[in-house]
Amino acid sequence: ERQKQVFQNEISSLKTIIESSEERLMVKYRDLKEEITQISVLEDNALAETELLQSLLNHQVNHDFCPSTKKKRDLINQLIDIQKQESEELGEAKAEKYRNLES
Repeated sequence: ERQKQVFQNEISSLKTIIESSEERLMVKYRDLKEEITQISVLEDNALAETELLQSLLNHQVNHDFCPSTKKKRDLINQLIDIQKQESEELGEAKAEKYRNLES
């Protein structure tokens, strides 16, 4: 009888551990899915920002009347480069979240 009680206690303990683990996994899964959604929105925003910057660059008129014009054009090009870098980083972050989701 005593051994039966010990086994029942062990079984009960294992069930609790399993339920707790399942709950933690569900929370982790939900959090990762939420983060993936957030990154997707950021990727969409980054694409829109890239399009705006490219449009801004396309509206620049080259001239030699003032040095600030070249400086402005250079800054817009830098922003476009940074925007591309951000998009790549977001893609990498999203891929990492998907890998975590699969593991």
